[in-house]
Amino acid sequence: MRRHTRLPGLASSGLVGLVGASGCSATAYSCLPLSSKLSGENTNLDKLVAEASMCQPCVPASTMKVLTAATALITLSPSFRFETTIVLEKTRRGRPLRVTLVGAGDASLTSEGLHAAVSRAKHGLRNALKEQEANVVVVGADDGAFRDGGKGKPCDEWMAEDLDAGYGVEPSAVVVDGNVAVIEVVSDSGGVAPLVRCKCASCTGKPAKRRIDVHGLRVHVVLANDATNNNQHQVCSLRFSRARGAYEVRGVPTSPVRFVVPVLDAKAWVAHRLAHLLSEVMADDGTEVVVLDANDDDGGGGGVVVDVSNSTKVLAVHTSEPLLEFLTRMLHESRNLDAECLLHVIGAAKTLKRDHLESTAQLGLRALRSLLSDAAGVEVASRCHISDASGMSRKNLMTPCALNALLRHIAFTSTLQPLIACMPSPGDVGATTHSRLPDLKGVLRVKTGSMNGISALCGYVMDEKSGGMPLACFACISVGGTARLCVDEVARAVYNATTAAVVVGELPKTIRRHGRWRRNVVVTLVFLVTAFRSSRRKSVVVAR
Repeated sequence: MRRHTRLPGLASSGLVGLVGASGCSATAYSCLPLSSKLSGENTNLDKLVAEASMCQPCVPASTMKVLTAATALITLSPSFRFETTIVLEKTRRGRPLRVTLVGAGDASLTSEGLHAAVSRAKHGLRNALKEQEANVVVVGADDGAFRDGGKGKPCDEWMAEDLDAGYGVEPSAVVVDGNVAVIEVVSDSGGVAPLVRCKCASCTGKPAKRRIDVHGLRVHVVLANDATNNNQHQVCSLRFSRARGAYEVRGVPTSPVRFVVPVLDAKAWVAHRLAHLLSEVMADDGTEVVVLDANDDDGGGGGVVVDVSNSTKVLAVHTSEPLLEFLTRMLHESRNLDAECLLHVIGAAKTLKRDHLESTAQLGLRALRSLLSDAAGVEVASRCHISDASGMSRKNLMTPCALNALLRHIAFTSTLQPLIACMPSPGDVGATTHSRLPDLKGVLRVKTGSMNGISALCGYVMDEKSGGMPLACFACISVGGTARLCVDEVARAVYNATTAAVVVGELPKTIRRHGRWRRNVVVTLVFLVTAFRSSRRKSVVVAR
């Protein structure tokens, strides 16, 4: 049975959508016209079909990062850089010197970058030690750039099953090496019980029998199995247990197995990394480097809040790459920590005097909602719910109408247009699109999103003949066992329709061909496309 419905607030807008559901032998469609240069002799886009459910909220997964990147670009600037500072606090003569790393939320800072900053700080530190007649340096980390406001954090809503493989790192103003530790699980000498050890440079590497606390990380990894020999648990696995607040290792491996595990105390982690590097560069001076005791701060070991005033001296500053390069890596590799740290930085930039007690994350979320309302309109944005910046929360809800409107807003806003070039293309090495749609390399700019049972894809069809100008934007969210296959086929069909390479009606056939859904799986597929004028880049075919 066919059902023709006018989309609320979007009639005659040039938007095209498609929805398929589990157990449906046919999909109901209605037609919406598109007006653009593409629809001269080519009527493929004009005759694509839509259904009202394209305004149904869905979990967007990592496509949420497009909204985060756009908000960052508007709030900050393309040339914005993170500045992580190593400062020296003045103390009384003969007392240990206090060196603190003051974080700015730079999720791209690596041990190599920190080592370069520490090397630059060496000369000033040597002079200070000589002046103060001291030979001990106490190291700490300051994460005061981010405020929690006493409320729940966005990452508290992340589900345990989505936190494996280091995806769920809690954001912090102090970050080194993505705040993840590499651990190795081995069997004991008798091969009957598992042992865990950290493989990071500043660790001793000694295995632990029951738990491992990496640099004050508290219960970082625990051994949760009762295996007595290799035959019981030859497959070794790692899972996050929210009840235990730790990562559980199960099984006795027959050979060493490595895992990447998020740290639970960022301040302690960064302070120990800084202490390790300072010990290396000051080794010839006989200087003793120790980490600030846990009793000297309000949290884990290594934490301190520095009052940057006349009593402090800047020893070195690490400056990140420009924001556009940061966003390119975030979108290509779909780095959750980058997005969540950006959320706090956006919130800090938006902070007014009256907001000094409010969480920087909440202020950042408010900025994301504001941009979405500007792009899609208040009515469409009101159907969406934004819980975090990375898309890790399953409480995020985004209608394809809103996501597509955001893409259109990016394409026709001069400040945001550079963001299109930051999005990966199929086949890009190191990107989440590396193994997807290889035949469309260079003609699509897309952001993928995937969680257990969810696959999403949004982006642009590019015009190769006009130097990479977008021809159309589309958004697709699918739920079910064949979700990824379906969204990829939608992207291919959109490109074919945009370039007049298919006959009218092939797109619905494509969706039906890949719609072999199981009866016990609820499937929602939403597809949306907007055509752009090729002759006048800043004119939009949308009638509001």
